[in-house]
Amino acid sequence: MILNMRVSGLPHCPRNRSHTIIKKGKTAFLGKTEAARAYELSLRHHLKKFQVDAESFKNNFNKNTQHLHATWIFSSPEVLTSTGKISETGTDLDAHKVLQDVVMDFVGINDAYIVVDKRSKVVGPYDVQVTLSIHDNDWVNGEELL
Repeated sequence: MILNMRVSGLPHCPRNRSHTIIKKGKTAFLGKTEAARAYELSLRHHLKKFQVDAESFKNNFNKNTQHLHATWIFSSPEVLTSTGKISETGTDLDAHKVLQDVVMDFVGINDAYIVVDKRSKVVGPYDVQVTLSIHDNDWVNGEELL
């Protein structure tokens, strides 16, 4: 089974703006910023239109015998600099942890079950395409994963 979701028009929440060190007395911990919380609320609102499909996908997943493959395509105007070169500060492919956490929480499956994770970025207006697919745990020495 495959679940396709697409969220358009929502700017990405880069990792360097998603968490900050919060101090409480002598204790310090990493916590979400207000920007990350606002992003999560907006993303959850956008995902509501996939509620029926996500529920069906979750109901077809057996965590004891199956795993997930995920494909993420991130579109952003920040992929390139104004001179047309790839931006080193724009959109890192590993900077979408908040998005992944919200999407997987929405679907109702722990992201630990993602065994294959493919990410791509393209130039364009803000857009995220997510495809999740269910696969049986019947691979031998990782051959299915290649």
